Amino acid sequence: MTPSGQSKILLVDDTVENLLILFEGLRHDHSLITARSGEKALTLAAAHPQPDLILLDVMMPGLDGFEVCRRLKENPATSEIPVVFITALHDEESEVRALSVGGVDFITKPIQPMVVKARVKTHLALRQAYRDLATSLDQLRWERELIEDILLTMREHPLQQEPFVRALLTPVERTAGDIFLLGRRPDGFYHALVGDCTGHGLPAAIVGPMVMDIFLAMTRKGFLPEEILPEMNAKLHHRAPANIFMAGVFLELTPGLDAVRLWNGGMPEPLLWRNGTWPMAWPSSHPPLGVISAILRDDWSPAVPLRPGDRLFLYSDGVVESRSPESEMFGVARLKHALDDMTRKGEPLETLVTRLNAFRGDDLSEDDITLIEFRSTPLPTTPERGSA
Repeated sequence: MTPSGQSKILLVDDTVENLLILFEGLRHDHSLITARSGEKALTLAAAHPQPDLILLDVMMPGLDGFEVCRRLKENPATSEIPVVFITALHDEESEVRALSVGGVDFITKPIQPMVVKARVKTHLALRQAYRDLATSLDQLRWERELIEDILLTMREHPLQQEPFVRALLTPVERTAGDIFLLGRRPDGFYHALVGDCTGHGLPAAIVGPMVMDIFLAMTRKGFLPEEILPEMNAKLHHRAPANIFMAGVFLELTPGLDAVRLWNGGMPEPLLWRNGTWPMAWPSSHPPLGVISAILRDDWSPAVPLRPGDRLFLYSDGVVESRSPESEMFGVARLKHALDDMTRKGEPLETLVTRLNAFRGDDLSEDDITLIEFRSTPLPTTPERGSA
């Protein structure tokens, strides 16, 4: 586009008479430049300001039109300029070749000015539409990144580096749908929430800050889980869209880490590991948060005593629903075997990602991977071999 607002068109033909016909038909509406060789056309196409459209003859001495178009498309500086071939060739093979090297249209000679004007108008409109779309996509991309930055900042919280907890969070996208929150009441009890929001990306990530504020504020003020969960549920039910909700496990640990209570709404069952056995699991018995308008305050599992060395594992469905190339799910049995082996060897939680990748083969993960481990006794001051 020239400073005057006219579209700039490069006319390429080795025959002066053809250039004159094109020039006369287009000069009133466009800014025109001409070239009588392929070499000159390549130079003018790369010069600033670049043409918005190129009308290109095929049969020329030196570089023919096919080769000129191929080189234009290979050069990142000129690859986006649409090329319309104008040629005396009438055969189907030539037309196919013109399109295969990157041309957007094929006009046969003799030149008919009204046809050329109509085709030029169409392709200039398409060119402007592509530019507008690219600008809109750039704006959307910038806005998305800005929103992601805001959401990630909002989701940050002063997670205490407690020695009894390890966390693995591997999101599919930058803004994960999975969330892990940890807080401590004034009386020393610990609260933890592992959540899995519907979907991925921004819609799922928006839920995180909504529940995080309630969780942290009420925990710090000494509210009990039975009081916190209904507030979370109500906020999600009334403020989130109907198709956005959060499966979650809320747990309460005693100050001495010798007992735990859990509430499971739509999450895979937490698993208790004890000396190579799995004596306890907590299947979901409630709908996810936000699905119904109210949840019962006293609908919690009884407190379960913990012994020294016990491990409690919480995880998202992205772990157990990972699929092999044969569409077989990883499942709870394989997870138990992997966690037992990792625990005995003192391996970091990241080892699970390696095992899941091996199970999936070349298939990419389609869901966030979250694994949280709580220990009934703190980690030793000297880390175990391979521990995170």
